[in-house]
Amino acid sequence: MLIKIKIFCFIALFLTILIYIGHIFIPKNYNFNPTRINNIENIDILFIGPSTTHTIISPMYIWNKFKITSYNLASSSQYVLSSLYLLKKYHKENIKVICFDLTVAFIDKNKPAKHNSIYTWYFDFFDRISYYNSIGKKLFLPEYFFIYSLNSYHDRWKNLKKEDFLTSDELYGLRPLNKGSFRQIPQEPIDIDNFTVDPKITIEAIEHINKIYEYAKKNNIHIIFWNPPYTKKWSKLYNQVILFKKYASENNLTYIDFNDKQFTNLFDYKFDFYDPLHLNISAAHKIEDYIVSYAIDKFNLKTHANQSDYNKWQNDFYQYDRIINNNILKYSNSFSNWKKYALYDNYTVMTSINGDVLKKLPDTLKNDLKSFGLKKYNTNKANMRYVAIIDDNKVFFEEISNKPVTYKGRMKNIVNLLISSDGKATINVSGKPRSKNKYGLNFVIYDKVNREIVDSIWIDPNKPDIVRR
Repeated sequence: MLIKIKIFCFIALFLTILIYIGHIFIPKNYNFNPTRINNIENIDILFIGPSTTHTIISPMYIWNKFKITSYNLASSSQYVLSSLYLLKKYHKENIKVICFDLTVAFIDKNKPAKHNSIYTWYFDFFDRISYYNSIGKKLFLPEYFFIYSLNSYHDRWKNLKKEDFLTSDELYGLRPLNKGSFRQIPQEPIDIDNFTVDPKITIEAIEHINKIYEYAKKNNIHIIFWNPPYTKKWSKLYNQVILFKKYASENNLTYIDFNDKQFTNLFDYKFDFYDPLHLNISAAHKIEDYIVSYAIDKFNLKTHANQSDYNKWQNDFYQYDRIINNNILKYSNSFSNWKKYALYDNYTVMTSINGDVLKKLPDTLKNDLKSFGLKKYNTNKANMRYVAIIDDNKVFFEEISNKPVTYKGRMKNIVNLLISSDGKATINVSGKPRSKNKYGLNFVIYDKVNREIVDSIWIDPNKPDIVRR
C-alpha cells in the first residue's frame, strides 16, 4: 500500500511540475489572464469571441472615450462552446451587455479547445476536465495537461525572462500590441452586390449560438451579435453572414454586420487591415465607437464620468495610453508620424549628429526640428557639431559648434547621461550606448515613468521622412 501511495504522489508531483513548466513557456506578451476579471466590481459590456475581437477591443480606449466599463474575454480561435464555457465561469452579476463576435462560429460549428490557443492560454487542468465533460468529449489523461504549450514553445527556454515566471497583470483583457497592430496592409472588399449565395452552406453552429443567447436571456443580460468587416480573401464567411442576418431577423436578435452597406464609408480597405482578417488599431476604434455608442443608446447604459469609485479606471488608462504611445513610436516608419508621438509626458528626447549634415538638412526636416522647439540647428556652415535634449516637452539643452559638443550629467530618473557630437553621435544612458551612431540625426527617447529606452532611430537627411532603426 505504501508503495502505491509513493507512486501516486510521484505521478501527481510530476504532472504538477509539468503544468507549471508548460505555463512558464507560454509567451506572456499575449496578455491572456482572464482571472483579472474577478477583481473588477462592475462591467457594463463584456466582449467575447475569437482573435477578431481580441485584436479589436481595448477596454481602456472605451473607458477614456465613453466612461463605460468593459472587459475583453476573447482569445485566438475561441469557438462557440469555448466562449460559452468562459462566459459561465467568469460571469458577473452586474454585466449589462454581452457582445459576441460570430467570426469563428461562421468557420466551424464546434471545434474543441484541444490543441488551439485557448486550450493553452485560458484553460487550466481542471478547466479542461470540466470543459470536455460539458461537451461530451473525453481525452487521454496526458492531453489534459500543458502538453501542447510544451510542444509549441519548448524552444523558448533560451529566451525565458523574469516575466515568464510571473502572472500576467494585463489591463482588462488588453489586446496584444505588436507590429501587426499598427501595420496597414491593403485589402480588397467583398463585392456584396454581386455576391452569390451558396444554398448548400448552413450555419452549423446555430444551436451553440442559441445556447449563448439563452444564457444571456436567463441572466437578464442584453446580447449583441456582431462580426467585423471581411475582406475578399475571406468572402466565404459572407455566405454565413447573409444566413445569420435572416435568422436574426426572424428571431428578433440584435445583430450588427459591419459588411452592411450602411458601413460602406466607415472602413478604408487600403489602410484599415493588418492582414486579410484582422483590423489594425486605428480601424479598431471605428468598431469600438459604433458598438459602444449603439449599446449606450439601445440599452440606456449610464456612464461613470466623475464617479470617484472609478478613479482606478482612469489611472489604468494613463498606463495604457503610455503603452500605446510607446508602441506607435517603435513601429512608426515615417518621421512625420514619429515626431507626433515623440513629445509625450515624461519623455526625454536626445539627439546628436553623425557627419557633416546640418548644412544639408532639407526644409521639411528643418520644420520637423522646429516643431520640437529647437532653434540652433539651422546653419549653412560646414562641419558643425550639434547636441540637443528635450525633457518633458521643453528644450533642456541645445548647443552647436565647430568643435565637439558634449553634455554630461544627470537628470530626473536618468543617471550617467552622456551625449556628444564630435564627428560621431554618442548618446549614453545609464552608462550604456543607446545611439545607432549612423550618418545623419540620431535620436533616442527615454521614458522616465517606465525608466526604459522607448526608441532609438536615425534620419538620413537625403531621405528625411524615413525612420531607420
